[in-house]
Amino acid sequence: MIDYKRIISDGWERSLQFWYTKEKQSFLTSHFKAEAQKAKRDEFIEIKDYFVCIQKVVDIGKDDIHSKHSTQIHSLCLITDDIENRIKNSTSIDEVSKLADDLQHHIEAMRKIGNDGVVNSAHTYTICTMPIKCLLYKDLEFIEEAIKQAEQELLSDNKNTDIPAETLKIPENILNWLQNTICDDGKPFIEKATLVSHTWDWVQNKQNARVLLTHENIRGKLTKAEVERQAPTLFFYSKEGRPLKLASNDPRNENRDTDKLRCFLDDLKKHDRLTG
Repeated sequence: MIDYKRIISDGWERSLQFWYTKEKQSFLTSHFKAEAQKAKRDEFIEIKDYFVCIQKVVDIGKDDIHSKHSTQIHSLCLITDDIENRIKNSTSIDEVSKLADDLQHHIEAMRKIGNDGVVNSAHTYTICTMPIKCLLYKDLEFIEEAIKQAEQELLSDNKNTDIPAETLKIPENILNWLQNTICDDGKPFIEKATLVSHTWDWVQNKQNARVLLTHENIRGKLTKAEVERQAPTLFFYSKEGRPLKLASNDPRNENRDTDKLRCFLDDLKKHDRLTG
C-alpha cells in the first residue's frame, strides 16, 4: 500500500535545502515523477490514479488549515462579543478602561488574521507524526504546483514516447492446456481466479510464467520488456497476493514442468497460436 503522506513528507524534507525558488519546484517535481513511476512499476498504480490520490492528501491538509483558521476567527469573535457585553454591564471606570484595551487588542488580532488570510496563516497541517512534520498552507500550495507539473510532464512524456503495443493474449486452447496439465506438485499451471480483476491465478513458480509469456510462439513481435509490463494484467499471483510480476530470468528455478511447458510451446503451429 502506498503511503502518499510519506511521499510528500520525504520530498518536502529533502527540498529544505532550497528556499521557495524554481530549484525547489524542480526538485519536488522530479521527486513526484520518480515516485509515480515507482508506484506504477511496483504497485501497478496508473499514473492518473497516483496523482489523484496524492492530490487528495494536499486537499485534506488545506481543508484542515482552513478549518483551524476559521475556528480561530470565530473564537476571537466570541471573545470580542463577550468583552463588549462586559463593558456595557460594568460600572467601574477602571474595569471599562481595561476591557476597552483588551477589546482593541482582540479586534486588531482578528483584523490581522483576516487580512493575512489562510495563505499566510501560522496554522499547520501535520503530515507525519513519527517524527512530527508539519506544513504551512503556503507549503501545501507549493507542493500542489509541483504535483501538477509532475503529472503534466509524465502524461506528456507517455503521450510522446509510448508506441501502442500489441496486447498480449493467450489463446483459449493454450489456457485449457495450462489448466488441465498437472504438474509434479499435483497442481496445474493455472487455476480460475476468485478475483473480479483477474480470470486466472498463476499457480506454479515465476520462472515457468516467464518461459510461457516470453516464448516466441506466445509473445509474437512483442519485446520481452513489453511482455513484463503486460504480465500483471494476465495473471494474479496468490502466493504474493498481487498481480503477477515476472521475476528475473533464472534457469536454476526450472524443473520438469518447465521442460513439459517448453516442449508444448515449441510444438505449436502458427494457426494454433491464433486459435481462441
